[in-house]
Amino acid sequence: MACVFAGSVFAQTQTEEKKPQAGTPSAAIADIRLANELAKYGYAHNEALPLIQAAEILLSTPTQVSKLTKTDEGSKPETVKEKTTGVPHKPDVLLADAKELAQSNAHLLALVKNAEAKLGQKSRGRVGGPGYKASRLYANRYELFQAKFWQDDLAEILVTGDGDTDLDLYVYDENDNLITRDEDYTDDCYVRWYPKWTGVYTLKIVNRGKVYNDYELFTN
Repeated sequence: MACVFAGSVFAQTQTEEKKPQAGTPSAAIADIRLANELAKYGYAHNEALPLIQAAEILLSTPTQVSKLTKTDEGSKPETVKEKTTGVPHKPDVLLADAKELAQSNAHLLALVKNAEAKLGQKSRGRVGGPGYKASRLYANRYELFQAKFWQDDLAEILVTGDGDTDLDLYVYDENDNLITRDEDYTDDCYVRWYPKWTGVYTLKIVNRGKVYNDYELFTN
């Protein structure tokens, strides 16, 4: 029993993980990352085509209702100023904005029309694909989620924000040991690891900015 106990509290630290953090994301997670990069590029450069491409990718990438459990939600400040900035993630919004940017370009408008025809297919939300959850995280706040991951199976977490603040992601095991993290200066976070045992993990998302961030959280 002593040996079992000692093994259970030993941290599954990233430094011990033989399979590297910098590995290739699964196909669905990679597609979602690409879509959000295209959306941010399109809005930054006022170009319709990247927005159309982002919407097409999202519409063709199935997701399902996330099994994440929110255990701690960042409190809402007494006063919150609604912002007019931030990159949206919804295909219908992306296509509406792409149509406006396309103006009288017949080719781009035809691409928008073709993509709009897929909106009713409800690709996002059907069974299969990564778990998906949208949330709003207020300035200088954090929130916690819990998710179950399986021993020796690839565990992936993707966080993608609206582009207005820096978001950081931390993952802890049931003994509060930090397993992995992504804390660069963007609001795009990605981590992957292979759990050494099946268990419930805590996901902590932190908003380092001065305004709220409407972000999306995906798990494989």
